[in-house]
Amino acid sequence: MTSNILARYTTISTAEQLLRRGMRPKTVELFTGLSRYVLTRLHHEIFGASAPCGRSKTSRIITRNNAMRSEASLFIKFYLYIGGDPVWTEFDIDAFVRTYDMYRDAVKKFRNREHLDINHAWALARDLRANTLRRRKCHQCGIHYVNLVDEPHAKCPICATINLPARVPESLRATAP
Repeated sequence: MTSNILARYTTISTAEQLLRRGMRPKTVELFTGLSRYVLTRLHHEIFGASAPCGRSKTSRIITRNNAMRSEASLFIKFYLYIGGDPVWTEFDIDAFVRTYDMYRDAVKKFRNREHLDINHAWALARDLRANTLRRRKCHQCGIHYVNLVDEPHAKCPICATINLPARVPESLRATAP
């Protein structure tokens, strides 16, 4: 009986954390198994307003321009660092939340705003696991960036933004994996 109560508390606590970070209740439902009714009430209790409606984010929208592709690449870099190899095949909610918090803190520290919200981040993690999003290494500057599998000619967002010449000296290339 006690473990049942603790499990329920943990589930509701996880749902609260995700809702406070801005995740849509429909997505929180996938992680927690809580009913839409419970999540709608929880959202209203936290924010005093109804939950947002609308379609879920997709990686196609997120990677549509160089700035967003750069942000997506940064998030995925953090996610692979924190979650390790298992993130390619399974979803670890704790690694995901830690990654999102790390991304948000890093971006706010340098730019005072974030480009990706938690719903964008979820779409990236989902699509990485589904193999519709992949990481590529730029042959010009050496960084890893993300693009959709069905967009094989998408260019490195950094090189496209700063117009790097076709050959960058080896000493100036990124060396991180």
